[in-house]
Amino acid sequence: MKKQFLALAIAATTAMSSQAELIKYETSDISASDLIQIYNLDLSKAEGATAWFETNELAGPREPQPPKLKRLVIDMAGGLDNLVINDFDSTEGNSNDYEAKTSGWIFRQLHVRATEVDTESMRINISVKPNNNLHTQVADFYIGGLQRTDRNPVVDIATVKANDKRLQLKLLERPQTFTDRYNNLIQHYALEVNWLGHGNKTIPLYVDIQRDNSPIAIELIEDGQSHLGQDYKVMVKFEGSQSDLKDAGHLSKMLQEFFKM
Repeated sequence: MKKQFLALAIAATTAMSSQAELIKYETSDISASDLIQIYNLDLSKAEGATAWFETNELAGPREPQPPKLKRLVIDMAGGLDNLVINDFDSTEGNSNDYEAKTSGWIFRQLHVRATEVDTESMRINISVKPNNNLHTQVADFYIGGLQRTDRNPVVDIATVKANDKRLQLKLLERPQTFTDRYNNLIQHYALEVNWLGHGNKTIPLYVDIQRDNSPIAIELIEDGQSHLGQDYKVMVKFEGSQSDLKDAGHLSKMLQEFFKM
């Protein structure tokens, strides 16, 4: 197993509020530019990244706070040691920018700056400060497609028949990352679909992302016939909405697209 090195500013463990937790995100969508290889620091073979954000989700809706970047690991291919960055601090006046720096390594200081940070993507700039006290940029990274690794909770379940086979639809709480026809990564709410005799798939729901409200219910409304039998409109209800249902389209078209029926 590769050792983790270049741990930045490792500090004594502090007690975390019982209302906060660290959420882990992973991606293989990482690209580098302006690379300079110096000494034994080679960042040209980055193949993925893992980020940990602190969130107060457990505190409920009373005092919501945006997730805070706390730790980042850039995974290196070819047996190279991973780059581990701990203890990010927000830069003054911008909650989406963070900094971390080393001490006691081959350089007097290694600076890491994270900008445009959210739980989907970020930009990372790495520079060194050798003994001449002048900063030398080593690399710029773009990290995209971050996705939570903990299980996406099921918030509602609906069961019907399609083509005379039992069909179960599970509505998931959080958006997930999918690849569109142009190979772009895109976020959608999702259904876990279990269709007897046809298998299981996770499919996207084409409704707008609600940043402040989560989906809480799925409703299937009978709407004509299809080649699979009774057809349905798939409607999604969101938190804080008394009656407004978002139309995600017809069930038959979803099954045709993703199960090729």
